[in-house]
Order: sequence, then C-alpha cells, then structure tokens
Amino acid sequence: MCRYGFKTYKSHLVCFTCHKAFKQIAFEDLFLKVSKTLLYKEFGSRGKDIFWAWHLFSDKEKSIINKMQDEYAKEINQKRFKCPECGQLMADLGLDFKAPRKTAIKQWKIIEGMYTIGHSWHTCGCNGPGFIPKEKYQYIEYLKNHLAGFNEQLHSSQNVNVDDKEKNNNIKYWANRVELVQKELSNFTL
Repeated sequence: MCRYGFKTYKSHLVCFTCHKAFKQIAFEDLFLKVSKTLLYKEFGSRGKDIFWAWHLFSDKEKSIINKMQDEYAKEINQKRFKCPECGQLMADLGLDFKAPRKTAIKQWKIIEGMYTIGHSWHTCGCNGPGFIPKEKYQYIEYLKNHLAGFNEQLHSSQNVNVDDKEKNNNIKYWANRVELVQKELSNFTL
C-alpha cells in the first residue's frame, strides 16, 4: 500500500547552483491554510466546519468547494519557486528525493544530470527513490542503460503503424531523450 495515502508528504525543491534542498509545503496543507479563510467567508455564516462537516453541505456547496480547490491546485502546481539564497529557479525532484550533503559536489552533479535527462523522484512511495549512482562509473553505466532503452523506444516508434502525427510525436520525443542522454554521457566521459 502507498505510504503517501496515510499522510501528506512535502515535495523536495532543489537548487543545483547552491546545492541546497528545501521542502515545499504540500498542496493539501497549503489549501487548508490559505483557502480556509475564503471558504469560511463563503459558508461560515451557517457555522459549518468545511473539513470536518463535509456531509452537512448541499451538493451545490460541495461543487463550489471542489471547484475552488481545483482552481487553487492548478495555480499552485504551475507556480515556480526560486531559491531563497541565489534567486535561481529550483527543480521539483519529488517526494522521495534525499539530498546529498552540500559538499558532495560529485553527487550533486550526478543528480543534476539525472534530472536533466528526465529522472525525478515523483513516485507513489511504494518502492522508495530507486537507484541513485554514487560513483562516476555507476552513473556512466546508468546513462548507457538509459541510452540503450531510449534507442530501443525510438526504433520501435519508427517501425510502428500509426497515423503520421502520433508517429512523428513519438519519434521526436524519443529522439530528444536519446540526444539528452548522449549529451550528458559526453559531458561525463570527458
């Protein structure tokens, strides 16, 4: 069973420039904190506690609350966060990310490279963060394995019989992934 189903976890935002990670408040907690006031203004005159007395609301009121929550979630999910130290945009690496020490430059480079090629730690929480290479040779092997897998996907996309638009989109997607891994591999093998 998913451990994220039992409690709200915070997402890890990372600044690759400063080698710092920050936990961002979860949407659910932020919604409770910020929009509770808005909801009480809307429904508070009847003395209803929105989150503990949900069953007392009419279907129309529930619909309004859900709409507000959806709009707020969309706004929060589109928000970009800046590093409080240097002002650079931070990367959202997910709930399962565990940051290395600030002085572990080699590990930070590996994690930045993994993020560049599309790896993030947005999992359901069942299996943890997965394999994170600690050494350069492990990372190069990781990249080679991903390159082989992406090339296989690219080859499959080229040989599939679907409409041209979908086929071209798939080919572009996998070709871009292959290019990113090749670039990262060349940066690390120099």
